[in-house]
Amino acid sequence: MSGQERVIPAAAMAPGIGIGTVWICREEPLGAGRAGPAGDWQAEWDRFLQARDRALEWVAALKDRLAREGHAEEAALFDAHRLLLEDSALLDPVRERLQAGCSAEQAVAAVVDELAAVFAAMDDEYFRERAADLRDVGRHLQRALTGDKAALPAEGGPWVVVARDVAPSDVAALDLRRTAGLILQEAGPLSHAVIVAKARGLPAVRVDSLREQLAAEPGWPVIVDGTAGRVIVHPDPATVAEYRRRAQAHEDRQARWRAVAAAAARTPDGQQVSVTANIAGLEEALEALAGGADGIGLFRTEFLYMNRSRLPSEDEQVDTYRRVLAAARGRPVVFRTLDFGADKPIPALETAPEPNPALGWRGIRFCMDRVDVFRAQLRALLQAAGGDPLSVMFPMVSLPEEVRRARALLEEVRRELAQEGRQVPETVRVGIMVETPAAALAVDQFAPLVDFFSLGTNDLVQYALGVDRANARVAHLYQAYHPGVLRLVAQCVERALAASRPACVCGEMAGDPRGAVFLLGLGVREFSVVPGAVGQTKELISTIAAAQAREAAQRALAAPDAAAAMAVLESYTVP
Repeated sequence: MSGQERVIPAAAMAPGIGIGTVWICREEPLGAGRAGPAGDWQAEWDRFLQARDRALEWVAALKDRLAREGHAEEAALFDAHRLLLEDSALLDPVRERLQAGCSAEQAVAAVVDELAAVFAAMDDEYFRERAADLRDVGRHLQRALTGDKAALPAEGGPWVVVARDVAPSDVAALDLRRTAGLILQEAGPLSHAVIVAKARGLPAVRVDSLREQLAAEPGWPVIVDGTAGRVIVHPDPATVAEYRRRAQAHEDRQARWRAVAAAAARTPDGQQVSVTANIAGLEEALEALAGGADGIGLFRTEFLYMNRSRLPSEDEQVDTYRRVLAAARGRPVVFRTLDFGADKPIPALETAPEPNPALGWRGIRFCMDRVDVFRAQLRALLQAAGGDPLSVMFPMVSLPEEVRRARALLEEVRRELAQEGRQVPETVRVGIMVETPAAALAVDQFAPLVDFFSLGTNDLVQYALGVDRANARVAHLYQAYHPGVLRLVAQCVERALAASRPACVCGEMAGDPRGAVFLLGLGVREFSVVPGAVGQTKELISTIAAAQAREAAQRALAAPDAAAAMAVLESYTVP
């Protein structure tokens, strides 16, 4: 097989092209460690605490690296590692095992394995990711105890790292000058390692039965195509040349999109379109606004609450919201109120796991039950705006009564602050996230209660198809361009515009060129996308007339299946 080109199908995890040589990442089980300490448990406890402190330093350094690279949301993932390293749920059982005669290495291995097994057995994807975080923390502790270093390339390259799985901290630690891509056997598109890989621009794919299919050895030449989903082992010189051309074309597109992002988006026939950003914190807001976003179409306020042991104070919230508004310099900012629950539990609230969290106590449902938490956030938002207009939207709405109650509370809080002598906005624009089929089909009933709609297509697709978008077993059924989904979105937008209410789209469909064409053709004129997609979306809008987009949308709506609809829409996008 050596020297013969072979193409292996793979699941695309993170886009891009990587050309390099294979680096087999050695398995790094926690193991049992050294023998027990012959009764001196206190000395082992001191060793463990010293290792814990070193691990905390490493986690802080990795978080700082990602933040400096402009990946604020991904950097926040490592707050979970810090909390685990400080959590009594980890520390107490480790101490008990040390007192029973285990070494620090043995205690860490046993406790991490036990806790991770509990989380890994849960149905919810969020909690399964906590198992991966625990194992990552366990590896940090073992390395600190033994002095071992991460089993990843430190010199030479460019390397394509081949592994059963890698930890998010290992991906964050990779030297981008020496790493070309990742080939993994056990990784989902929403795993933290893949999220960090995407943020850092590392192509990644998943190959099932990795060893059997790849049969690679260290030093073998390989190409990773994280966009199309393939691996090429021992590529021919002509193949390497072609993929180098594709990689350069990808870099050229990225540079062009950065330049285009600074200009306004307008179709060739004069339709003005707003392209804003979905963000989760101040640093990301600054990055998006500096990168050409026309504003913030979705500020995910729940990230202020996650991965911390106490709720943020009212003053802390006011300060964060005020800084985001100041950074926008008059450009629109839409704050989504707390979207707790499902894959975003809040440790400070000690909410119990639910058997079906995606359909459970989340979003506006949670807020209207925990009015104390919701009221504190509304007070902070109103104070941050001061005398300027404010835009808020409520998530996971399915009943008009939920909007009436939330609006009533908002007005009650506004009057309360005014009576306290605080400056509050005269105008508050209120919208809802359209994430449930019930809301999408009843837009005309919601229209008198709101000023705008924002379609969260990620959840809308999930609920319309009855497919958990984080479940790898049914991932092939999650089809954003399914005929039923397209018709649902089209009807929602049509009814919103008929009621003279703007319909923004803030899900992944808005940032996909095919989806952008479809939405533009339906009459959507407000797109909110991830910061990195602002330039690409603006460029696409500048190349397709509204009339062409309408034609594309109608043809897609008539398509018999998702593949046919995608093919139609792709034919209208920029090559």
